Amino acid sequence: MTSGVNIPHNKELFFLEFVSALTDDVESNKNVYNKIADEYDDLARNVHFHSANHLARLCMDNLTESMKKNLDNCRVLDVAAGTGLFAEGLRAAGFTGRLDGVEGANGMCEIAREKGIYSDLRNGLITLENPLSFDDDSYDVVVVSTALTPGHVPDECLFDCIRVLKSGGLLIFNTFLLATTDPSGVKLKSTQRVVKKIEDDGLCKRVVELDDKMFDLDHQYHKVSKNVLHCYQKN
Repeated sequence: MTSGVNIPHNKELFFLEFVSALTDDVESNKNVYNKIADEYDDLARNVHFHSANHLARLCMDNLTESMKKNLDNCRVLDVAAGTGLFAEGLRAAGFTGRLDGVEGANGMCEIAREKGIYSDLRNGLITLENPLSFDDDSYDVVVVSTALTPGHVPDECLFDCIRVLKSGGLLIFNTFLLATTDPSGVKLKSTQRVVKKIEDDGLCKRVVELDDKMFDLDHQYHKVSKNVLHCYQKN
């Protein structure tokens, strides 16, 4: 697959142009990701984007003793898998179990599939009208990596993520505020309300919450004023 996108010398500025092209429309964003799919991993490295690796480390650090003892049989679902950066990070951290995923942009999905990391990687948008096509109580861990942002994964889809989790399973995700896509924090506040409801309704209990830097370096082009990593356990 060839996207036909020419990468300028200043890759940070190009990344800003890519992010600025994202809107609150899922279909429009899918087209943006399809255009950038071939270059996405290189761009992520060049702007020092390591949130996926940080979530992978959080996942490994918080696996239950039962999961650790049966790591080869542990099942992880990567929601909005992109090009597979989280999955690569999880494998690099020592995960030996099964990795499945779902990704809405077919171009990104194709890149991820070529890496050979996933046992079952499905191409499909994750929306309230299109729930996850996976069985109830079937995964030990469900991860939503850097996708709870406008025009990506709706906050309420976290409830569907909980549906496919086994009892005692882990829900791992990050909440963040991007100056380019959610300057007033409307999406972040919405996500926080959903997370509070998950706790209040007794669906999950909080295991850990960590402040994190989405990018390893601060740079002037893409400001992230808040990024928090979350790990919850299904009751």
